[in-house]
Amino acid sequence: MSVEYAHDGIVEFIDEVADLLFRTVVIERSGARMHQHVHDYDHATVCGSGRAILYVDGTITRIVEAGEVVLVKANKEHYFEALAPKTRLICVHDPASAESIRKKGL
Repeated sequence: MSVEYAHDGIVEFIDEVADLLFRTVVIERSGARMHQHVHDYDHATVCGSGRAILYVDGTITRIVEAGEVVLVKANKEHYFEALAPKTRLICVHDPASAESIRKKGL
């Protein structure tokens, strides 16, 4: 099942496959940011295309390039800022995290 959401130049797709939740975010323009949020569980984010700055607890943590994977620890406020148009980020969550995300409406 795939669900698409679009807001403020950001398009999101939610897919559940093999008991994993994949949240794909496409940031349409360079300099745009996804909203800051926090999860109850660790998750991995893959940069599928473009480049992005990862902010954790308000601090720049690293620049993520296409093809790289970064771990985002539980209970850390985080967001990404695109450094290139059409930056695609794929967040991979385990089933327990997916249930928590659904309850929060993220």
